[in-house]
Amino acid sequence: MNYVILAAGQGRRLGDLTKEIPKCMLMISKDHSLATFQISQIMKADSNASVVIMHGFSSNKLENHISDSGYDGKVEYIYNPFFVEANNIYSFYLAVNYFKEDFILVNSDVIFPVKWLEDLYLSQKTSVIVETQRGVTDESMKTYVNETNRIVQFSKNEYDGKVLGEYVGLARVNEKDIPTFEKVTRKMLQKGEVNCWYEDCFNVFMNESEICGITEANPEWIEIDDENDYRNAIELAAKSDLR
Repeated sequence: MNYVILAAGQGRRLGDLTKEIPKCMLMISKDHSLATFQISQIMKADSNASVVIMHGFSSNKLENHISDSGYDGKVEYIYNPFFVEANNIYSFYLAVNYFKEDFILVNSDVIFPVKWLEDLYLSQKTSVIVETQRGVTDESMKTYVNETNRIVQFSKNEYDGKVLGEYVGLARVNEKDIPTFEKVTRKMLQKGEVNCWYEDCFNVFMNESEICGITEANPEWIEIDDENDYRNAIELAAKSDLR
């Protein structure tokens, strides 16, 4: 299976911690940075994984870090030249233009159980992981569903629908849907919608097709946005049960 880690941004909300390195280079244990932890989780889920990192800020430092961590030759890279001007919509656009077969998308700032990747691997449709036990906050990327439990919106804002749970930043794109995602993302960029997230592309895509939700009731995961999240991530990474 193909995997792409979206890691082009800087992570400015972490202040001096990411002044010179991308967020995914932050060490979460003595053995792993966020990036190498994610690669390790991917390899546990899929020994034949083909991993691509979408990078931008301090890209040379990241490549050297991955190489020095024992993954030299095991990871490919795509450079996003607009990592300053655009949010991750452009990284997603590069991904849907690069892959011709199914791929699994991984946000680079998330610690997650291996099982979630395994569940995406087994899925045959365009799907997302939605965690349902921890509850949502104003900062959560909420997954809204209609009366038939079909996903209708991803948003941090209020929306007309029931909240299924939080989208955790792990998704699978089926190869048959890649042309539609490419069309949707290209049109958004042509209209100057660069300050968007790829979840906004998902929302437009759902006007034409369906995204399936794989629900997981496991609060043992974290998205790292600020220094408090980073401290909690170090504690989480120390656990041995992130299967």
